[in-house]
Amino acid sequence: MRTIEEKPRFGLGHYNLGVILIGQKRRNEAREEFQLAIRYGQENSDIAMAYHNLGILVLEDNQPNEAINLFSEALRLSPGKQSSYLARGLAEFHLNNFRAAEENFVEGASLDAAACFWVGRSREAQGNTSGAIEAYRKTLELQPELYEAKERLDALLSGRVFPFAKSENQRAPLKM
Repeated sequence: MRTIEEKPRFGLGHYNLGVILIGQKRRNEAREEFQLAIRYGQENSDIAMAYHNLGILVLEDNQPNEAINLFSEALRLSPGKQSSYLARGLAEFHLNNFRAAEENFVEGASLDAAACFWVGRSREAQGNTSGAIEAYRKTLELQPELYEAKERLDALLSGRVFPFAKSENQRAPLKM
């Protein structure tokens, strides 16, 4: 807080305060700080982090179209940001744009079990069983304890249909 008082145009200070405010469940104030971090940021990577975190807040507020724009801007500024591909894929998934979701998940999935899992979910939702099986196998190579990936893989291999998660507590764990 003191840094921002002394240097109100210090973008990274606003970003750090935004992260703290998220931890304190002060989402609206965090949004404002991320917007200031974008306005006053010096480095593209710092500004990209602010766009990404603002996108997460917007997606959690069920505004996937706006979130997609924010994640796209983060990726424009920092093209290798794996978590922004995963987050943009989730926003597309929420809009039932499974092909676009899959493209984002694949782009970010190289070494990330959560992204591989969501590639599988996207392929499964499109009826691409062999592609989903491939993605779930890769997921389990990276994170063998991911129970839902194992359940979905077993269901697909045995010809059963695994239901989509109905509530938050049934969703696969995500890390961003």
